[in-house]
Amino acid sequence: MQIKAIQSKHGSKLFYVAIFPAGLLCDISYASIRRQDDEEGAVQRVLSTRRISRLAEFAREKGDYPNSVVLNWVNDEHPLSYKAGKISVTEIENSAQIIDGQHRIAGIKEARNADNAISNIPVAVTIYEYLNTKECAELFIAINTEQRQAPKSLVFDLFPLVEDSPFADPDTVRSVDIATLLHEDQNSPLYGHIKFPADKSRGQKVQLSTVVTAIKPLLGDAGEFSQMKIRSFELQRTVILNYLETLRDKYGKNWESAKNPFLYALGFQAAVVFLRNRLLPICQNRKDFSSEMFRSLMNITEEKLIFRDEIKGMQGRAATRYIVERLEDSLTAPTPDEESFKF
Repeated sequence: MQIKAIQSKHGSKLFYVAIFPAGLLCDISYASIRRQDDEEGAVQRVLSTRRISRLAEFAREKGDYPNSVVLNWVNDEHPLSYKAGKISVTEIENSAQIIDGQHRIAGIKEARNADNAISNIPVAVTIYEYLNTKECAELFIAINTEQRQAPKSLVFDLFPLVEDSPFADPDTVRSVDIATLLHEDQNSPLYGHIKFPADKSRGQKVQLSTVVTAIKPLLGDAGEFSQMKIRSFELQRTVILNYLETLRDKYGKNWESAKNPFLYALGFQAAVVFLRNRLLPICQNRKDFSSEMFRSLMNITEEKLIFRDEIKGMQGRAATRYIVERLEDSLTAPTPDEESFKF
């Protein structure tokens, strides 16, 4: 097959950039697994079935593939030829090792089984020839370390722009909406304390990605809010605000202090864990998610306030666990034990 391509060279490595039909890409490529396949160029990891399923759904929804799949052409009997701005590609299985993009290709293959029209999707491809294992490893490392992903906060901030797209995650969109309200509502305890992309201000800030990652498990079919029939945005927002307002009231003038752990990532994460695991089940049992209920459940006196210096030097999980345990100490509703259960 003749395909329009651009020939280029980086250092000593010659490569081509082209647009392949997805079907051809699937037919000629394969993954050579590190420590499993005994051949030059084996740098890939074992495929993730879960990730393949997500990417297959993406392909079925006719998603775009702007990032290049990177291949290493290894077919000695049928080498690539380049002439007049085109490369000649022989359609033979296992002609090109995948250096980057094996899950995308596996997802396309799975989707193509149900809809052969997917074979016509255009996919950007960068293709090298006859690289050895060291050269493949250098490319793989460069792609997966130096060429870093965009910051999660930026990615999450973009989700509401595509909420009507089949590729948008509704739970992420809802989480961003809640975070935006917490940040912009002047009466919110987190007013001005969530760091959105392009925010260069200093001070107590929780990254948007941290807020979204903490809140998102509450949502969706398996989340606590759904299980408790709290499904509307307004009610979910109200529960979270009621809880945070309770913490702010307990802290008083210390809330805006740099000593307050809840205006930083680890403290915020711990606060949401405590809300999910301890407070919400009690509120559900009592059918009351009001600020008054949260205040009655948390006996945080000035002597019991948690400050950042208490977690200084702790690793992330240890610090989160410490704050959760301190919040547990303030709980006025005792944790039931087996003696109080009826069987």
